[in-house]
Amino acid sequence: MNGKEIALNTIQRLEREAQASKKKVCFISFNPTPASESFITAKTRVAKRLGIEVVLRDEPGLSTEEAIKRIGEVAKEGFDGIVVQLPLRGDMDTVAVLNSIPTELDIDLLGEESKLAYKEGKTDRVPPVAGAIEEIFKAHNVSLEEKRIVILGKGRLV
Repeated sequence: MNGKEIALNTIQRLEREAQASKKKVCFISFNPTPASESFITAKTRVAKRLGIEVVLRDEPGLSTEEAIKRIGEVAKEGFDGIVVQLPLRGDMDTVAVLNSIPTELDIDLLGEESKLAYKEGKTDRVPPVAGAIEEIFKAHNVSLEEKRIVILGKGRLV
């Protein structure tokens, strides 16, 4: 499997689809680290390639309550989506922070309501890992029809 080739093909397809839409997203980092900054840089590069405006917000040192309040303020600024970069600091309530992202703005579908909307088929959005697996299956012409599969993961994203 050539993951880079699949990613490039997916980005090229999304570029064609995104030409007509002008989107604006906000990436919020409550715990900037070299690793999280690397992820944000990669996400920003792809978003910009797709013509999506990206606003970065570094908000270190906020409490859980302050982070939730900040997300509420950001949600009112007219963004089409919000990503809270994980991991949060150990003293923060990750579930509460992720649940504070309005479902319609939760790009990664990490809030409980967002996950439920996906599970119940009430959103067109797909969690990133599920979407990546779907792209891999498409690239290799793998049909899931009449198959039962299980994908196991230890983290919050799988």
